[in-house]
Parts: sequence; structure tokens; C-alpha cells
Amino acid sequence: MESLGLKNIKVLRRVGSGGESVAGKVLDNKRFGLGFATSREMVLLLKKLERGEVVSVSASKEMIDLMKREQEHYAIGRSLGDVSLL
Repeated sequence: MESLGLKNIKVLRRVGSGGESVAGKVLDNKRFGLGFATSREMVLLLKKLERGEVVSVSASKEMIDLMKREQEHYAIGRSLGDVSLL
């Protein structure tokens, strides 16, 4: 994330297989679980993804298509109604 200019998004550990990142070993970060991010930087990450600046254009399209199929039953956008998220 830092290489993308996103200094406030940290992945602290892997899902399922365990293993902590360097930031995940910092005692103050343990309370965040898998990781943390600011809402501003999450929006910037999604913009970069949409422009194909994170991974290849085809992989970006697949990721966005996957997010669009999310049912939103438990997601942040669950109460946005008919608002298009991407």
C-alpha cells in the first residue's frame, strides 16, 4: 500500500493461514485485527483500482466486477439503497 502512496492502509496479518506483517507485530496495532485504513485512502485505492493503477487493467476489471456482485448484506454499503458504488 505504501508503494501506491497509501500510508494509512495497513495489512497486519493474513486471513486463514496466519502470519503477521511487520506492522502486525507492533503491539499497538494488535487491536485492529487483520488491518486498518482511513476512509479517504480506501476511496483513493478504489479510484486507482478503477484506473488500472494497482494491478493490470484486466485484473482490476475482474475485482470490480466481483465487488459489484457482492450482496451487501453485511457490508458497509448495505444501507445505500440504489446508489451505484462503482
